[in-house]
Amino acid sequence: MALCVFGILWVMAGWWLASRGGHNGPPPAVSVLVLPVTNSTGDAERTAFCRQLDAEISKKLAQVQGVTVSAPLPLPPDPQQANKALEEQKKKVNGVLSGALSGTSGTLQLSAQLSDGGSGYRVWSHSYQAGNGDAAALADEVVSGLTTVLPGRR
Repeated sequence: MALCVFGILWVMAGWWLASRGGHNGPPPAVSVLVLPVTNSTGDAERTAFCRQLDAEISKKLAQVQGVTVSAPLPLPPDPQQANKALEEQKKKVNGVLSGALSGTSGTLQLSAQLSDGGSGYRVWSHSYQAGNGDAAALADEVVSGLTTVLPGRR
């Protein structure tokens, strides 16, 4: 009987410490699906910049402790099947990062947003000026802003 009471108290103490943040372990891993940046500029040459930006954001986000980065899996050619496959991928991660590059050559702007993987609700969004075309510097800004809203990274 005493052993049973001790066991219950042990479990309750563990729950209490965990609920109060009393554990010193690393924060739980957060998974983010990084979708390709959409080129909305109308300038086909900006597509290469979008792909550079994809790679830089994925690389820099993967360097954040406790964050795992997922790239979209190849999608089937049928649009309905592709949409269904992408929705399934989104459900397997905590967050989905998407972005769109817009504007003209002198006034490029990146709009980035993070959505909850399960519900699809927008968690975070921000717009950045991409004037000088430096994908690495722009990726630094995006990842810096994004980490402020990732669980356990504030």
